[in-house]
Amino acid sequence: MNTENVFRPSPEELAYGLMTAEFPGPELPEGFFKKPYGGVILFAKNIRSPRQLKELTGRIRSEAGGEILIGVDQEGGTVTRVSFPGMTPLCGNMAIGRTGSEDLAFRNGRICGWEIAELGFNCDFAPCSDVNSNPLNPIIGTRSFGESPELVAKMAAAFARGLEAGGVIACAKHFPGHGDTGVDSHLAMPVSQKTLKELEECELIPFMEVVRAGIPMIMTSHICFPKIDPGLPATLSKRILTGVLRERLGFDGVIITDSMAMKGIRNGFGYGEAAVMALEAGADMLIACGAESERDEAAKAIVNALKSGRLKEEALTESLLRTRRALAERRGAPPPEDGMETARETARRSIEVKRGGGLAGRRIPETLVVCPEKLRPSPHSAPSENPWLPDLMGYADAELFDPETGACDDREIRRKAMKARRIVFMVSENGRLKGPQLKVAELLRPFGPKTVAMSANSPYVEEDLDWAAGYVNAFSGGRLSIESAVAAIDGLGCGGPESQEKI
Repeated sequence: MNTENVFRPSPEELAYGLMTAEFPGPELPEGFFKKPYGGVILFAKNIRSPRQLKELTGRIRSEAGGEILIGVDQEGGTVTRVSFPGMTPLCGNMAIGRTGSEDLAFRNGRICGWEIAELGFNCDFAPCSDVNSNPLNPIIGTRSFGESPELVAKMAAAFARGLEAGGVIACAKHFPGHGDTGVDSHLAMPVSQKTLKELEECELIPFMEVVRAGIPMIMTSHICFPKIDPGLPATLSKRILTGVLRERLGFDGVIITDSMAMKGIRNGFGYGEAAVMALEAGADMLIACGAESERDEAAKAIVNALKSGRLKEEALTESLLRTRRALAERRGAPPPEDGMETARETARRSIEVKRGGGLAGRRIPETLVVCPEKLRPSPHSAPSENPWLPDLMGYADAELFDPETGACDDREIRRKAMKARRIVFMVSENGRLKGPQLKVAELLRPFGPKTVAMSANSPYVEEDLDWAAGYVNAFSGGRLSIESAVAAIDGLGCGGPESQEKI
């Protein structure tokens, strides 16, 4: 018997079943699944240890009464929700893109997918398929594979195939493209004046490719394209979700929204109405972050829309079944055997020495390191990670600064800089260099002829550091990337692409 033909969920089962919900803390709240949610998204706040996480994902399945969507934003690089000792320290998308290798993209995806599948996840909200064509973009940056739509297309498709080979559902985001925006949609609704033709020449190219490759899920963005649908963000636009993604690109998988709690959508439309509008536009699943009361508001609005005929029961039932089919088609996978080898090769091949200035490519004992005391793992988290550089250049003297305030010992840095034969100055910024780190950069500007500047994240700070004789892009603040950058600076080799300057 074809069970899909007799599947008749109630309006409430449909309303909650089309929501992927969140909850606070490392334990599943008592009675959480009294509401029949169709999925759960976990964040760092829910994760403590491998054992705790496995138990949590197991309990989610048990309490839900079977397999439901259990997703996480595990992109690698700056957006890594799950990081335990023993897991592979992946470099992130722009580092992968810099290598130009589809094989490495696939291998990184497979490792990423397998490691989170082992912890109980069945969906990864990755790869980020945005073309980072705007260097001032405040939210994408190195989450993108690069500025070339063709490069992003082949890297995103390969990474997605890797995730699937690793045992999780891949989800390309943020449709139709978040790479050319100057506003973070967590904080407000970005507006792009691009036409559909202009999107087809850039932003849509990676999404066309992942659709051709058979990706099972695509996430929407809360960006308004007034020349396509005035006043509505893509998440709420039928012209974009149904007209462009379904009909023009031919996508028949699951359309899932970005978080409905983001200010870029909640502030302008209200939680309940936005939920109805997203389903009306063609979304299959809502990432219903926020309070339980907001999800109840959305459920009530969906049920009322079903009763009024604004939403159709058949369409929402098909949306529910799309997600269930994607889960049913997921397959287990053997463990990849080349985790650290892949991570090291990616880090090594991604390092870009833009200029050496006679300072990079050889070890200079009288070196002063000036770097942040901590690195920020993502744009929306506090600085917390070890900067690695002082440890890896253990023979060098080091002076640290606060990346949030620029606070440092100015006099001591000047004194040591005058004596040093070489200064290695590391910054970690998303987009262009801003106030605090720019302040430290200006302190070192007089010593430019003996400075090698190094970016541990954004390659777009090069313009702000054009006074430095040497400049190196690491594309990542992870230990392996910094280690490879140090090897390049000290002349130990890094094996970057052919465009690397000969030093």
